[in-house]
Amino acid sequence: MPMTLGDSAQNYFLKTTNFELKEKLNRLTEELSSGRHADLPAQLGATQNRLVEVNSRLTMVDTELSAATDLANVLSTTQFALSRADDVRDLLVGPLMAISPEPGQAELSAAAQNGELTFGDMVSALGTRYGGQALFAGTDTEGTALAPAEDILADLRASLAASAPADGAALAAQVQAWFEPGGGFDTSGYLGDTGALATRRLGPGGPSVTMSARADDPAIREALAGAALAAVAMDGVPPMTEPEVADVMHKAGEVLISAGNAMAHLQGRLGLSEQRIEEARVRLGAEQTSLSILRNDMVNADPYSTAAALQEVQVQLEMHYTITARMSEMTLTRYI
Repeated sequence: MPMTLGDSAQNYFLKTTNFELKEKLNRLTEELSSGRHADLPAQLGATQNRLVEVNSRLTMVDTELSAATDLANVLSTTQFALSRADDVRDLLVGPLMAISPEPGQAELSAAAQNGELTFGDMVSALGTRYGGQALFAGTDTEGTALAPAEDILADLRASLAASAPADGAALAAQVQAWFEPGGGFDTSGYLGDTGALATRRLGPGGPSVTMSARADDPAIREALAGAALAAVAMDGVPPMTEPEVADVMHKAGEVLISAGNAMAHLQGRLGLSEQRIEEARVRLGAEQTSLSILRNDMVNADPYSTAAALQEVQVQLEMHYTITARMSEMTLTRYI
């Protein structure tokens, strides 16, 4: 018996229903496995532009947070290097101030060697780099902040030999002048940038910090001068008496004590910059979390409702197959 118009319509309906149920089953299975809506435009409707805005801001926040984290690492590394330089400065003060008024050559030689080693440790700390960039050379981050310690001391000794200071007071004054702006340190010691201090900003409207810790900072100059004075205290031409050298060593200790106060102020300024960046990191982190939650709410499928819908479709599909089989049996009886 030929297929009637009703049979064709029924067959078309069954095939269409089967296709729709399978498509829905596949979509729900994908959403359950991925955790995301398979068809975002249909799911979001008119709020789709809001998702674009959220994604755009989230990208910006991620960039600013990454920059803030990197800058925080730069500042903490700089602070650590300053602390190293200040620690060795402080360790030299006690032995210098403890030198007796009538010292022997061995005591003075040990103090001078201690001064030279301390100077070298300071220069090494101030040569610290982060990510391949110099931390104490200002904007010249690809360069080097200071010349090697032995070269700086050699130039200082050459300057002293040329001028031949008359006594310990003159020697101490010349060493301090050598480390002041315009002195030999500017040409033979500090190799970094001498322009305006570098400023870094965390994105449009974000906080900015000034990278004020530079190896030509007055605090660092004074600390280096104190250690250098101890190192060259025995280099007077003509040679000074032992009590005169002891006085120079005491003067070096006094310079180092004064430098300690200046170094504390420098570390304090750096600490304020660290605080500003940490506050920015906390704010950006909170915004990142908030935006991520909002974005997830928009794009993620609820696993419980998805699982329930998937189970419902599976039941509908099984029922559809059962009905289709029964309809086929009924159609077959018409030919018997």
